[in-house]
Amino acid sequence: MNMPRLIILLMLLVQLIVTGILTETRAFPAVMAIAAIILYLRPFRMQFSQRQQVYLFLAVTALFAAKMRMFPLEITGRFSPFPGYYDLNHALTQLLIVVQMLLLGIHSFTARKENRLFSVHYAVPLMGIASLALIGDFVSRSLFYRITSMTSAGIFSVLFALHITLATGGINRHKGAFLKYALSLLVLTASIASGITLSLFAAPNVAKLDEFLFRYFQPNINTGSTGLSDQTTLQSITALHKRNNEKVAIRVFSDSSPEYLRAHVRDSLKGRVWESTSPLKPLRPTSPPPIFKNVVGENQFFQLRQDDGIFGQLFKVWSADYQRDLLFTTLNTACVAASPTLIKTDAHLHCAVEGLPRSRPYLLVDGAVSAGDAPDDATRHQCLQVPESLSETAIQACMKVTEQQHTAADKIRAVTHYFRSNYTYQYGITIPSRQDPLSYFLTERPPAHCEYFASGAVIMLRLAGVPARYVTGFVVTEKNTSGGYWIARNRDAHAWAEAWDDQRGWVTVEATPPDGLPHSEPTSAFAAFRDRLKFKLAQILALIRENGINAIGELLRQLIIALFMTLPGRVLSGMLLLGTAAYGLRNYRPHWRKQQHGPEEEAFLRLLARADREAAQRGFERGKSETLNQFGSRILAAAKEKSGCDKLGNWYITCAALRCNGTPIGEVNVILQEQLNQILYTSP
Repeated sequence: MNMPRLIILLMLLVQLIVTGILTETRAFPAVMAIAAIILYLRPFRMQFSQRQQVYLFLAVTALFAAKMRMFPLEITGRFSPFPGYYDLNHALTQLLIVVQMLLLGIHSFTARKENRLFSVHYAVPLMGIASLALIGDFVSRSLFYRITSMTSAGIFSVLFALHITLATGGINRHKGAFLKYALSLLVLTASIASGITLSLFAAPNVAKLDEFLFRYFQPNINTGSTGLSDQTTLQSITALHKRNNEKVAIRVFSDSSPEYLRAHVRDSLKGRVWESTSPLKPLRPTSPPPIFKNVVGENQFFQLRQDDGIFGQLFKVWSADYQRDLLFTTLNTACVAASPTLIKTDAHLHCAVEGLPRSRPYLLVDGAVSAGDAPDDATRHQCLQVPESLSETAIQACMKVTEQQHTAADKIRAVTHYFRSNYTYQYGITIPSRQDPLSYFLTERPPAHCEYFASGAVIMLRLAGVPARYVTGFVVTEKNTSGGYWIARNRDAHAWAEAWDDQRGWVTVEATPPDGLPHSEPTSAFAAFRDRLKFKLAQILALIRENGINAIGELLRQLIIALFMTLPGRVLSGMLLLGTAAYGLRNYRPHWRKQQHGPEEEAFLRLLARADREAAQRGFERGKSETLNQFGSRILAAAKEKSGCDKLGNWYITCAALRCNGTPIGEVNVILQEQLNQILYTSP
């Protein structure tokens, strides 16, 4: 039994088990575990040259890069070496596992007393360490995940030590060697046990450890993949724009664009952070009105606000996987149809959800107006509060803007005009040390981004006696013409204000200059088709996760529709069919059309093959397009440096001459056979 290979297999299985537990996936770990066991048993040999191995690993890397783009796994709230990029961590972990599995099938891992620094004996375990570091959740707030990571790291460490011991020749028999190995194993075991024990008893303080580590690796408050976190900083949206800004966050099916989709609503500013003081309360499902019976389907129906029986547009919203903890709603959303475990909402109608299925959208029903949402006394009081850190100079500057206005509508108009006329938009803003950010923005009027304009508008309206609140979300303006839906990407994340007007209700206040507003960019028909196909595949993948093998048929149906019912799909399918037909016509030869050679011609071909082998042994290889005469001349040209090559070169030239001058094939074979025997049996 080859013990190093067996230990490599065990290390792979440890990584797969941990990956399955921490990512809550089953398919990949199960399939890879079966494949690893098969490759360990070696029912067939995998033989690759070093160059072929390089090409193989490059191809696997490209495959996983495409997989990460098409089917990212998003798990928020986990600690990892790349904060905010858990999909990258997961893809890298899977890639490292597959590479280790391929190396297990290619190499024998024979034990040696000495191994080079870059030996495969060291490379595979080091890749395993990197895999566990990427996927491990060593500071998770979940005790189960933390203990799983710690235990797996301990088991892997023991296997790693055992593998290196065996791979380098085992324990030497000289005096004292056994004692050294035993002491090392004891120290390793004690370290593992101490780490696991410390993890168990540190649970009460792990939240503080999490906060410290997250702040160290990501100084700003963690904004997640969309920049829309429970606490919204004045840099979160801007950071999102600069990072992965093309990633699709929301897709909406509707007749017209929903424009502003709200994610979070805040009413309290403390320094650089907006928070909400309104508590979330569970929302009970109700019976839908008769007009929505067919629309709701299997979903539950939730009434966000009292309506007057007049409903507007219907929006079908598909959120990215990493946004399944909240509902994006319009300002006037009256009803929601969804299938969550729980929905919570607050006085600002911000909705947080739990257990929202990945494979199904949720529906928003727009109400007529929001005039019936008059804030209660507590909400109105909170929406008029001004932060204590705001300087007196900033307060005076704000009040001067609206001092000549009397109605809420006039004050809102004056505020938006002021910011658009006196400010410019740019990413990032430099705040001098020990200065309040918003006070500096309102008094010095530096270029800034949307968070500052929205915050400034909220504070300015509050000082004017108009209740206002701070909102983050997406501005949806891009249309996918192939799929017939609207798209919001990370670059469309935005912050704006909402103000209360006694005549109109809550209204959207856009104070950001026009050049800083999200806007749609033209896309090609192929790009629209690619996004539609990606969206369909993501839907089917979610269905497979939820419903298992029964969703395969739906996958095939959607692929057929995408490939044969759309213009780009037909073009792509046609190109694939033409390419396949051309390849078949070029490479396929029916048996009856194969050229048949006579016995004398077969004898000549055997002589030629024998001569080619002799030439190859002497360092010459005949090219596919190289004639016999050219090959012989090349050998003669090198005969000065390699002795004994002149006869071989003359043999090829004679062969070409005899075949061209019409000499019968039988006589050609006799002459060439005699000359070749002289070369073979007289060569040094």
